[in-house]
Amino acid sequence: MNPCPHSERAGAYHDGEMTPQARADFEAHLAACESCSRQLGRLQQLTALLQGVQAPAVEEQLIERLHAHVDTLPQIGAVRRLAQALAATAAGIIVVCTVALAQGNGARGETPAAWEADALTPPTTEAAQAPTEDATAAWVLRDLTGKD
Repeated sequence: MNPCPHSERAGAYHDGEMTPQARADFEAHLAACESCSRQLGRLQQLTALLQGVQAPAVEEQLIERLHAHVDTLPQIGAVRRLAQALAATAAGIIVVCTVALAQGNGARGETPAAWEADALTPPTTEAAQAPTEDATAAWVLRDLTGKD
């Protein structure tokens, strides 16, 4: 992990994606920041290593099959509209549930489970002491089995 908050800019600098002013600012920062200089050095080493790797040859038939498959996929716009509709529906459900819980405090006259009652009940002086291992095991067992 790089401790400098400017380290994320090293990739953009390395790839030549900065404006001239941002590039000059980052170069001035590099002169004073050993951490960013190391990060840039690692990126340069990785680039040099990857330049020596030759991409495998791909058969023309495979490329044609890939294009044919991609052409049959639904349009991105339709998928995006569906995702937006689902997100809006989920947000609406969250709002409705939040309002319902706020108005009713979640209480419907139901008896809480034993662990809920224990958690909500203030401790008495003898219950304020640390629970024994047996009591803790019994509580976990009640919780896992759902039996009160």
